[in-house]
Amino acid sequence: MSNVLVTYTNDTKKTESYRQLTSWLRESTCHEHHALAERLDEDHIEFPCAASSDSAAIQRGLAEGPEQFAGVVAFTNEDAQRGYALAYRRGEPEPRRIPLTVPHAKLNAEREHPLSRPQVFSNALKVATDFAAESGSSIVLVVKSHGDQNLALTGLMAELLEARSSEELLWALDACQPNAPVVAEQRALGRNHMGRAFLGQRFLGHALLGRYFLGHHNLGRYFLGRHHMGFNGLGFNILGKNQLGKSLLGHRHLGHNILGRILLGHELGRALLLGRYRNGVGTSKWEFATRLKAACKRGRIEIVAIEACDARLPDPIVRHLPSTLRVLTLTEPQSYTNVNYPAVFDRMRNGNQSLPDALTGVLLENGLFQRQR
Repeated sequence: MSNVLVTYTNDTKKTESYRQLTSWLRESTCHEHHALAERLDEDHIEFPCAASSDSAAIQRGLAEGPEQFAGVVAFTNEDAQRGYALAYRRGEPEPRRIPLTVPHAKLNAEREHPLSRPQVFSNALKVATDFAAESGSSIVLVVKSHGDQNLALTGLMAELLEARSSEELLWALDACQPNAPVVAEQRALGRNHMGRAFLGQRFLGHALLGRYFLGHHNLGRYFLGRHHMGFNGLGFNILGKNQLGKSLLGHRHLGHNILGRILLGHELGRALLLGRYRNGVGTSKWEFATRLKAACKRGRIEIVAIEACDARLPDPIVRHLPSTLRVLTLTEPQSYTNVNYPAVFDRMRNGNQSLPDALTGVLLENGLFQRQR
């Protein structure tokens, strides 16, 4: 079977947001902040260079390699911001620009790193599987990302890109330190826990008070709604879905703004706000696997190699993926790791190996990757 190589590169450019970020860091009197600015500048040079080197090697391999290497679909943040991906078909002189849907972004980090967003990842996989289906090919997926303990895809320093002043940036940096007193609250009261899920949308907002108690099932429909004040009056529309259910008790009042910033105090409120960005910008490992599994139903994906800091997937997530999918992950924290594509194509030509087998062999031999299944 022929293969299409899909590269998903969550690269970073030195945009105005990053320039402002590094400028604030350099204005600080703290040596650690200056060192962080230097590391950001290094990322803006080294990561794009690694991605560019890989891209050049892939183009040579597509032109000179075995015919079973049928094509390439390349996703980058820069192209995604413009609403497309580049697709290369063997024998075609020019790449195609394939439309890629990118939802409107409210956060700086989402605008700078659209590929870190779960929905964009899903849309990209659909684009790739459709392109591969044209030639009856299977997919080899290589993800190059700045990941962390919880996220398989995330924008580098995503939460800090939301700072609105140097004071807020430095406060956020202090809050991110391992022994900072607000870190526990930040993680527990962020978007995915008490902020949105527990106090926000699920418990008080939509599920318990919103839909079940005041809304559809108990008070809303049976007590106040259907029997007393009618289904369409106080039961469903006012107390249920629209007012108290989702908007007032849910996301806006108890979820984020009031409970976060006012009731829990300014410092904890800012921790919640920071937690929203930290937990909300990026694709969790479970989301990554779930969306990958959905893509496997649309087209054959043979292998996924995740190049990200601490991107190893937990065993339950790996077992969640189709049994036919080969999974390789980075075993050491590396921000920008080159795949030795020339060695991959040599194995294909001289060793008569398939692209999945050749790539697996090269990645395992360099000592940074481990096969999880």
